[in-house]
Amino acid sequence: MWRKRRWYCTEPACPRRSFTEQVRQVPAGARITTRLRNAAGRRVRDAGSTVVQAARDLGLSWPTVMDAFRTAGQAVTAAALEPVTVLGIDETRRGRMQWRQNPETGRW
Repeated sequence: MWRKRRWYCTEPACPRRSFTEQVRQVPAGARITTRLRNAAGRRVRDAGSTVVQAARDLGLSWPTVMDAFRTAGQAVTAAALEPVTVLGIDETRRGRMQWRQNPETGRW
């Protein structure tokens, strides 16, 4: 648990009237640490956990875990894909199958 202090500036020329402490692990406006956020995203992305289950296990809300998963998933979706060398029949077939006999071998 981290107690965040709010500071007030009494200087009239100050553009910011109030501000809070921030550290690298808990940036301004964040309610959870970046380590917990990353753990929630990785749990859904890598461990195969559902968003609901990860939220329950970590004590977070569904939108928080889903947001963390979207962030963690960007690293996967942004990665370059390997070129395709062979396509299977499931990816190419359309319509009914047509059986034809090979004239040289006699096989169908």
